Amino acid sequence: MYPDFVSHVRAQADVHGDTRFYAYHREVGLELVEEVLSFREIDRRARATAAWLSQRPEADRPVLLLYLDSIDFLPAFLGCLYAGVIAVPAPLPHDQQSTQRVAGMLDDADIGLVLTTSAYAELLTAWIADNGRAETVSCVYTDADDLGDAESWRMPDLDGDTVAFLQYTSGSTSEPKGVMVTHGNLLHNEATIAATVGFDDAATGVSWLPHFHDMGLISMLLPLYAGGDLVFMSPLAFLKRPVRWLEMIDRYRAEFTLAPNFAYELVARRATDEQLAGLDLSSLRVALNGAEPIRSRTLDAVIERLGTAAFPPNAFVTAYGMAELTLLATASRVGDPPVRIDVDAAALERNVAVLTTDDTGVRLVSSGPPRDLDIRIVDPNTGIALPDNRVGEIWVRERASPPVTGTARTRPRPGSAPSWRGRGRTCAPGTSACATSATSSSPAG
Repeated sequence: MYPDFVSHVRAQADVHGDTRFYAYHREVGLELVEEVLSFREIDRRARATAAWLSQRPEADRPVLLLYLDSIDFLPAFLGCLYAGVIAVPAPLPHDQQSTQRVAGMLDDADIGLVLTTSAYAELLTAWIADNGRAETVSCVYTDADDLGDAESWRMPDLDGDTVAFLQYTSGSTSEPKGVMVTHGNLLHNEATIAATVGFDDAATGVSWLPHFHDMGLISMLLPLYAGGDLVFMSPLAFLKRPVRWLEMIDRYRAEFTLAPNFAYELVARRATDEQLAGLDLSSLRVALNGAEPIRSRTLDAVIERLGTAAFPPNAFVTAYGMAELTLLATASRVGDPPVRIDVDAAALERNVAVLTTDDTGVRLVSSGPPRDLDIRIVDPNTGIALPDNRVGEIWVRERASPPVTGTARTRPRPGSAPSWRGRGRTCAPGTSACATSATSSSPAG
């Protein structure tokens, strides 16, 4: 394994060149237009961005990335890593909540430079000024042809302890906070995910997840890590017409896809017989479900509804993760149906999982065994591990280096002792890993 993510990506670009690609489907009017970047071109654009960044005085601090389309974001994000600059992925402000969130990042991460595209640079410059930061924060668009000279790029001094980016948590279980992800963290989690789902240099993935969310970002980088192909579109393109997701899987014979539970539920509900006619989803090996509570009824609905399009009934992989771990914590085994149990609803409200066989129970779906981690279910008030069949808080500790990521403003200490991280609530039936229900959380970010 290379000591840093940049060296690994450059090696993949050397090996695969123009034979591996990222195919982005950009919305143009009512249609999707394919834009293809090979590994070679992604590397070239990243080097050009990095060469330009190395001349910017603001780049000695974290750089905020505000992009609508992932294909524009990717070279800018990698350019930051190629320059040894800390990248901060964030949603393009579009409503009050996202505007407040991004404004908080400007202060929390001490941002001096914002990168975007020419379509949004003027609006963001005005927004920065309206927030009283015109003198301290610059906004530059990166889709100019003359941004930087790729040939003048020089590899910075990077290692596994170098911070690659700040990943702000979704705030699903606490206030959003910046998590410092090192090159070592990123390499380790990508290797774990690739091994878990069997993603290699012959694989093709399909995604529409936002690049500023941890599951979206890490899965977008997975093909670069493993040497596979990625076909993707924006979240809005998916929400406007969910069947596009299935059409891409069919067209590109994708083996891997992933999404939160709501998306599987949406596509099962919205896909019509006419839309499904002629689709062939049999190429799928993995349909990963994570980032929010996993519903048993959703798995059943997808298997039944998409069965006519040859959706493999054993394709579902259920998973749990968090930004504090880079992403993946647990996952069910590829090819095995996720474990489900029925528990008494009243007992569950008392934080006890009592198995039941009647129709009044609550069905829970396992998120699978831990992946290179020690996981405990503990009493959040005492920190003491709970016995089997009790509901508590999930505490996680790495088994080996690299260490669990550090929170923003607190740099992880190389070689420090493994520490426990607590987040979410779930039950621990028997000795199986975390399960999810309507009253527990299964966030991947």
